[in-house]
Amino acid sequence: MIRLTQFAVREKSVVILLAVGIFLAGIYSWGQLRQELIPDIELPFVTVITPLPGAGAEDVATQVTEPIERSMANVPRLETVQSTSSNSISLVFAQFDFNFRVTYRFNVFIQLCAPCTAGRIEHFGHF
Repeated sequence: MIRLTQFAVREKSVVILLAVGIFLAGIYSWGQLRQELIPDIELPFVTVITPLPGAGAEDVATQVTEPIERSMANVPRLETVQSTSSNSISLVFAQFDFNFRVTYRFNVFIQLCAPCTAGRIEHFGHF
């Protein structure tokens, strides 16, 4: 161990080159890692945004929001449905069981909600 210390003190340039080489090898190896920093998480939430231009909040609630809520009530593993109706727009937010795969059932939601909205769905998405 004493020899290594004496060598490091005598040959500073070799030690610096060795440290730079190890640093560069570490940066190269870090770039080659195949690691997902953000895993692909699918949360079981569905949001339906439907406009009804020129309609009041009560009209939106009865003509758009309530039919969407009724059609979503038939979907299995539904935990909660929350909705907001305001002037000219309806927002329905549904939460499902965490074992529920929303992406596989996405077309089912669209088919269930399409008749009650007459093609007015502006945004239909999941988180």
